[in-house]
Amino acid sequence: MRHVDPPPRPRGWQTHVLAKGRRWLNESPDHRNAKDAKDLWSGFRDEVITAFNEICCYTVVWVPNGDVEHFIPWAEVRGTRKAHLAYQWLNIRYADGWINRSKGTLRFPDPFVVQDEWFDLKLPSLELEATDKVPPEHMAAVQNLLKRTRNDPRVMRTRRRYFRQYQEGQRPLSLVDEEAPLLGRALRANPDYLLDADRALLSPTPPQPPASTAADHPGSGSPPPG
Repeated sequence: MRHVDPPPRPRGWQTHVLAKGRRWLNESPDHRNAKDAKDLWSGFRDEVITAFNEICCYTVVWVPNGDVEHFIPWAEVRGTRKAHLAYQWLNIRYADGWINRSKGTLRFPDPFVVQDEWFDLKLPSLELEATDKVPPEHMAAVQNLLKRTRNDPRVMRTRRRYFRQYQEGQRPLSLVDEEAPLLGRALRANPDYLLDADRALLSPTPPQPPASTAADHPGSGSPPPG
C-alpha cells in the first residue's frame, strides 16, 4: 500500500448520497438493521474512480473498472448510530472488485492513514513486505492485507506484467509510476533493475570542479608587457 490523501468530495454527493441516505435511515427503524444499505453511491462510481486516479487503494495498481468500497463496511455499522457511514464521503475508498467482494468485515489499513514507509515491494520477487516502521496499533490490519494480497495470483500476475513490460522497454518508467506506483518506487530504490537510460538519467551528477582562472595560478598566463 501507499499513503493516499483524501480526495475532495464530488459535487452532488452531499445532496444525492448523504442527505438521501440519512433520510432513508430515518424513514424506518428497520432500515438501520437491513441486510444491505440502500445503494445511493453507485451513481457516483465514475466520480470515485476519477477521484482515486483509477488506482486501487490496496493493490496500488491501475484498475479502470473497480468498485466503490466502504472502508468501514455496512455489516459493522448497521443497527448502530454509525449507520450513516454508508453515505459519508470520507468512508469511501476505491478497490479492485475482487478485493471489495472478499474483504467482508476484515479490517485493512486505512490508505488515508498509511505512510509510504510502512511497506516495501521487493525486487525481483515483487512480494510486498511490511517494514519496521509500522506502528504496533496498525500491525494487525497490515497483516490482514498481506495475508490476502501478498501472493494472490491476481496481484502477482499484474505486478509481473508491469515489471516485464518495463524491462522489455514496452512501458516507460513514467507510465509505471502512474499505473503501478509501488513498482515505480521500488525500481527507483533499486537502480540495478532500472533500464540503462533511466539509471543514467536518475543517477546524481557528480559535482564538477570550478573552472580555473589565471587569478587562481599566479605566474601563469602571458607575461606583463615590457
